[in-house]
Amino acid sequence: YQLACLHEGAGYHAKVAVLAERVMLPRGDRQAALEHYATQFAAWMQARLRESPYDWFNFFPFWDQDAHASRA
Repeated sequence: YQLACLHEGAGYHAKVAVLAERVMLPRGDRQAALEHYATQFAAWMQARLRESPYDWFNFFPFWDQDAHASRA
């Protein structure tokens, strides 16, 4: 499943979509299957970003990785 919570008025609206009923990663073509699912997910996220470009927050201290590593 894919989930995004976007601002709508004074509240939020949850958008949920099925990525796949079942993720299939066949041994002989695993990389191609992963690329297919990743492409689907990226397209879905791209559409959510277009809908609400300012609703996104990174909960991981991405910009502060040096400080984060020194605490570990």
